Amino acid sequence: MSNQQQPANIIFESSKHLESGEPEPQLKPNLLTLYSMRFCPFAQRTRLVLQHKQLPHQIVNLNLVRKPDWFLAKSSSGKVPVLIEPDGWTLIESLVTCDYLEDAHPEPPLYPGDARKRAAMRLAVGKMGDSVIPAFYRWAMRRGDEQKAEWESLLAGLTQLQAQLGDSNFFGDCDQVQMADLMIWPWIERLPVAAKMLGFQLPADRFDKLLGWTSRMEQQRAVKETRISDGVHAAFFKAYWAKEYRQALKAGTGSSRGKNVLMETAKHLESGEPEPQLKPNLLTLYSMRFCPFAQRTRLVLQHKQLPHQIVNLNLVRKPDWFLAKSASGTGAIKRWFSSGEGASLVVMETRHLEAGDPEPPELPRGSEVLTLYSMLYCPYAQRTRLVLQHKQLPHRIINVNLVRKPDWFLAKAPLPSAKVPIIELPGDEKLRLADSLITC
Repeated sequence: MSNQQQPANIIFESSKHLESGEPEPQLKPNLLTLYSMRFCPFAQRTRLVLQHKQLPHQIVNLNLVRKPDWFLAKSSSGKVPVLIEPDGWTLIESLVTCDYLEDAHPEPPLYPGDARKRAAMRLAVGKMGDSVIPAFYRWAMRRGDEQKAEWESLLAGLTQLQAQLGDSNFFGDCDQVQMADLMIWPWIERLPVAAKMLGFQLPADRFDKLLGWTSRMEQQRAVKETRISDGVHAAFFKAYWAKEYRQALKAGTGSSRGKNVLMETAKHLESGEPEPQLKPNLLTLYSMRFCPFAQRTRLVLQHKQLPHQIVNLNLVRKPDWFLAKSASGTGAIKRWFSSGEGASLVVMETRHLEAGDPEPPELPRGSEVLTLYSMLYCPYAQRTRLVLQHKQLPHRIINVNLVRKPDWFLAKAPLPSAKVPIIELPGDEKLRLADSLITC
């Protein structure tokens, strides 16, 4: 927050970011507790909802580089926000904690009653998570020509986001602030400061509607009570990229790595790099730090405190020695799923096809099999896969390399962004639908 007085509904907030070696604070009973980090935009989402609803709560701020063991015991992912009810019930993930607060404390409401407006809000939040947030961090971390290219990617994402706003005062075609606005705000708050520090400027004539929304958001009580001043943001950004902090991150110091993780590669190894020397007589997990499927296994390893070592991999440029270990790294996979009536659903799944690879053959004329263009690690595509499996619909899956997309895939994409999932319906018309929520 700026220098304003702390809001009355925040009963307690730790004055510093607690770190490894410091004792757990004595918390007040019968009160919502939020584990946070003052400069984390994901945690700010939850703080915004708490302030919008004026819910009494206490906040424990944490050093996310040197996390206390007592916090890691509460959060297997080691991330914030973590929301804990007075009875100890614990919830993680910013969007989940915010939706929970809306369900548990529905007044004042943050979702409109109209189903179409709710859908529009979810599309806006999805666009933020899909296009804007990843581009924001890539741009902030790059330098030189790469940074300029990422800035253009960020502007493209913001253009799509602004289109979701349209001529309305707030997202979801609403006249009052809603959940989508609060979920989008933290990155828009930080953008002008980061842009100024890095020598960029948001073109006002191109983003007049988004800037108008920004002005309206600045007048919201929840924003005023959670906002950090530009000067404090700037000081944090400088410290964040200071040499010692970067070295700590690179070395994994104070990450959520538990004592039972005896070795973890500091970078994601790729094609051309040698296989690391591994410790003998130890479980080995081949992983990718940001892959939710791999995180499932990491969670179980941490829950059971099993000693192990982790080799992180670049899944776009996979090393040959990894492909030799993983049957799914190449070739085609056929899976059979038994339906309730005893029939079989045959799913053909290719490796990730890329530019230069030939297009898979057409299905036979009259086939009732759906075709899903997907990417194995894409959670948006997984939504469609889940629905296909739940409904036991015959289909085939063509996985696509989203960095080096084949020309034949670009020609099929209904939208210029050429993203997955894309589902192709049976029939001579070859009707194709895009966007996970629409396909589902």
